[in-house]
Amino acid sequence: YGFTYFRWVGPQRGRYRPYRRLPLPERHSLADVRVYGTPLQGLTIRGEFAASQRDLNTYSNRNDGDNNGAAFSISSEFVRERLELGPLKPYKVELSGQMRRRDRRFSELSRVSEIEFQREWDALANAGTEETIRETNIRLSPVKEFTVSGGYGDLARGSSFSSRRRSAGAAINLMRRWNMIFNHVALQSEDSLTVRRGNWIRQDAQLSGAVGRFAPRLGLEREKKRDHVSDIYSGYRFLDWWSGLGIALPANFTVDGEHRRRADDDIKTDGEFQRFAEAYTTAGELTWSPPEWGRTQLRYTHREKDYITADSSDVRSDMGRWETLLTSPDRVFELNTVYEVAKTRSQSQILVAVEVPEGTGNYRRDGNQYVPDDQGNYILVPRYTGAYEPASNLSLTSLFAIRPDELPMDRAAGMLRAVSLESEWTLEEQTRRALNARLLLLDQSQYRGDSTLYGNVVFRQDLNLWRLSQTFSLRFRYREAHSLQNQYLNGGQSRDLREGNVRIRAKYMQAWRGETEGRFSRETLRYQALSVPDRDVDRFEFTQINTIQLSRQWEVGADLGWVEAQDERTSTNAGLYELKPHAALIMLARGRFDAEAAWTHARSNHAVIPYELGRGSNRGGNYRWSLRGTYQFGQSFSGSLNYSARKDAGEKTFHTGRLEVRASL
Repeated sequence: YGFTYFRWVGPQRGRYRPYRRLPLPERHSLADVRVYGTPLQGLTIRGEFAASQRDLNTYSNRNDGDNNGAAFSISSEFVRERLELGPLKPYKVELSGQMRRRDRRFSELSRVSEIEFQREWDALANAGTEETIRETNIRLSPVKEFTVSGGYGDLARGSSFSSRRRSAGAAINLMRRWNMIFNHVALQSEDSLTVRRGNWIRQDAQLSGAVGRFAPRLGLEREKKRDHVSDIYSGYRFLDWWSGLGIALPANFTVDGEHRRRADDDIKTDGEFQRFAEAYTTAGELTWSPPEWGRTQLRYTHREKDYITADSSDVRSDMGRWETLLTSPDRVFELNTVYEVAKTRSQSQILVAVEVPEGTGNYRRDGNQYVPDDQGNYILVPRYTGAYEPASNLSLTSLFAIRPDELPMDRAAGMLRAVSLESEWTLEEQTRRALNARLLLLDQSQYRGDSTLYGNVVFRQDLNLWRLSQTFSLRFRYREAHSLQNQYLNGGQSRDLREGNVRIRAKYMQAWRGETEGRFSRETLRYQALSVPDRDVDRFEFTQINTIQLSRQWEVGADLGWVEAQDERTSTNAGLYELKPHAALIMLARGRFDAEAAWTHARSNHAVIPYELGRGSNRGGNYRWSLRGTYQFGQSFSGSLNYSARKDAGEKTFHTGRLEVRASL
């Protein structure tokens, strides 16, 4: 009992190998200094310098000459209202400029580029290259109701890549009822490595206003992107315009309608554009907002997309949405429901075996099958097949709560004020079935069946006693979840979960408060056509959280945990025993430091504990500890610390740390 023995069955026939591939040890450090100043009224100057060091193999000092890198950024911003410029006195003037430079050896710890970097510069955010970015922008408001803006920026990566961005815009507000906005962006890029020249133009304009109970609006957006590589062109062009009208009706009703039309063009190899597709969207919305009682909204959207080419099929989709929030003025009653239905299509998927370096995969090939192997050279990834089929999507989220404990004492007394109930029901279904009355009426016999692509239903019921009490509260919870995954043509998975728990929150003494929770659950996992074992997991969990307030500054505690789990299918059992001491130092208006340690002892009748049972713990003692904090040394000087480490049974210790100091001068 407690030992696992391995038996030799021949090469390429077993599930384990007598070795384990270890990753190379790596070290990554980053230091950053920031400077901030306001030498003149309305003028702000910022500077930042960062140095990095990254060693991809600390076991060797070969090729360490390129470990160090640097980057810097300097920016200025000038904002003034009622600035006197000779005889002129504009309402507001805004000027800004920035320069950023990074050498090719600089390595950031996390992403520092903008999310829309590619749209900003027509270039991918590419680390490991020398890069310089310069930007300048102006925004001028001669009067409060009128603003014009313009900008220029360029990006250079050595002599191989360059990009230039020019922008202009205007905004007008007429009589505080009509708003007009226009924006124009032009990008030009050149890449000598791929011999690519790019030209990208983006424009958008909007007009909205109000006339009595009517609120009309118009909008336009267009883009044209053309790339030239050698004698071949690529790119696209589209024009999207829309119009809408909102009407305020009596009795707190509003109605809104919108029509949108879009034309898409693709580009031929000779550089000429041709029509690719046309899309039409019509939407209507009805809203009722009774004072103090919430809101109800109905929305319907119809969309058509017609492809000009014969190798693409046209698309028709319809979507309806019903949203209701009803609540009484005293908050005793609440109903929040969102129900969405869509008629669309779904693309089939298949799991494909992809070969990876040996020892980095989790499957190996055995004849015509792929069997689990933690040192394998294959992984299974989903891929779309290109084949579409009609599909119906339905989703429902409903929360219903009754909270008599919100009533004042003169309206309710005794046990009535101690009780509150909360029910939640969530349902998702993507099915090959056509929409019909039984689906729309939520007939469960139509859900999670052979036609299901993905289905999920979750029900939760809470009974709270003395929920608002600061000294004692009790919660009973029952939760049930069922899901079916059939999106892959060569495999699927079903999951059923039932669990119940009891939680007690109490204030044992003036300075000692705690939380006790017991939970029992049963989880059933079934896999179809996949080489993964089914599981029937019974789990019992007990946790005790303790916190003691020693003073206004010091807070300490220790949490206890116990988990027993058993898988009847594979005759695997596991037990976890946890102890988590923690402490906090709270400095009012200065900062806070938190320290925590965790010891988890895991036991099992198998050498490797499945994640569903052991939550990633190895058999034996597993340790975690951390220290994090922030401190404000002065008005313009602050620092933060974040350190964590782990030591799992049979493995080395891993440390992760981050120290940051900020000064504003």
